[in-house]
Amino acid sequence: MYHIACGLCFGGSCGFAGPGNKNGLCKYTAHHERLGICASSQKQLEQSFAKRQKELEATAAKVRAEATKLDKDAITLSESEKVRRQRDLADMDREFQRKRREFDEDLAQRKSQLVGELVERANKVIRQIAEKENYDIIFQEAVYANKRLDITDKVISALNAQK
Repeated sequence: MYHIACGLCFGGSCGFAGPGNKNGLCKYTAHHERLGICASSQKQLEQSFAKRQKELEATAAKVRAEATKLDKDAITLSESEKVRRQRDLADMDREFQRKRREFDEDLAQRKSQLVGELVERANKVIRQIAEKENYDIIFQEAVYANKRLDITDKVISALNAQK
């Protein structure tokens, strides 16, 4: 069924691949390293999460130090003191894991937001190029496309010019 649908759409029924139509392909997601806005967004993201990252690293070091100290002191501690310190260490580790999960979730959410903004901007640029140069259709993914159809460089240049 899939092959029939593809054959109908690209075989001429939709009219996109026929002679006289102007088609294009843009693979900007495969070339994100060439996008200046990606690099600047990445720097902003790193800067905005750097303080929390350092706090997490410090907390992890503190948990490790307490675990090492407990292991070292375990022989000389009374049973009640050892149990209390193990409980405290477990609580510290649980709190650290909670903060790590929150950090990871916040970071993933912010990355997703930035990617969404980038896609929105890229789609706007693609539409502008399509309208300006009279394209009938522009694909963002293709198994194969002739290099003459590729407008990725135009899109990347336009996106980088928007800074």
